Amino acid sequence: MLSGKICTLYGLTAGTYYWSVQTVDPGFTGGPFAAEQSFTLGPTSVQHQEKPDRFVLQQNHPNPFNDQTDIIFELASPVHVKLMIYNLFGQAVAVLADQPMAAGRYVVNWHGLTFENQPAAGGVYLVRLQAGAFTCTRKLVVIH
Repeated sequence: MLSGKICTLYGLTAGTYYWSVQTVDPGFTGGPFAAEQSFTLGPTSVQHQEKPDRFVLQQNHPNPFNDQTDIIFELASPVHVKLMIYNLFGQAVAVLADQPMAAGRYVVNWHGLTFENQPAAGGVYLVRLQAGAFTCTRKLVVIH
């Protein structure tokens, strides 16, 4: 069951996924399916190196960017990670990670797509890393 406006899926690998929604009444009679939508996940990779000794969110590269950018962060210990993109109104635009992660260095590629699988409008956005008690936010700029 989905409530609210955000649905979190775990364990997805890089690729394109298609989805649709359907209303179901209390008698389990389903209405028509909504138009099919899709979203694409880029790869998330762990580069095996020495275990980091601190939590870090580096500045994305390239910045500014127009089609994709790499977001690099380090985790000193295993922790639940939320890596999200926000517009300047504080509205979530994309979720890049929301899952437990092991200690290590991570590179996440954002293709500049929103929840609706649409290109984010040109402008300033915020990438926010929440890893346990650690929180860091950096600016990134989308240009077209």
